[in-house]
Amino acid sequence: MKTLVVFYSKTGITAETAKLMKKQAGDHSLDVVNIKENKKVSPSGYDRVYIGSGVYGGSMPMELAQFVQKNASELKEKKLIVFIHALGSEEKYQKIAAKIMSPLGRKNYEVFYLGGKAELSKQNFFIRALMKKLAKAKNLDMEYPNTISQSEIQALLKTI
Repeated sequence: MKTLVVFYSKTGITAETAKLMKKQAGDHSLDVVNIKENKKVSPSGYDRVYIGSGVYGGSMPMELAQFVQKNASELKEKKLIVFIHALGSEEKYQKIAAKIMSPLGRKNYEVFYLGGKAELSKQNFFIRALMKKLAKAKNLDMEYPNTISQSEIQALLKTI
């Protein structure tokens, strides 16, 4: 089964997951594309498409939304899997995925919430303040909050 992984990574966490997916595939046909570097990627010729990113301001990035919208007719015929990295969206991740997938008019896709992590020293003041509040509420490390779920990452990798 020919597979495409399209991802957006702001801090490298989603890129790490995409690399794990490529490694898991081994000799199987799996192409990994960073949408920031290749906005013209097409799902044509693929049987299965993974779409992944972090959550920014309660949504997945516009680049991925544009990819889905532009390729909606082709994506309707593919097996679709969405994977999301985020620190505080576990209650909302299904809605976040549904929002980006809405141009397809279908709900039969899988969604994996993988958790997230952040290095607060690399964030701007506003994001740092939000993350510290979230870290405190969830009893996480205040400088390096981390909710990555290795079991969910393994579950995602098993789908390859």
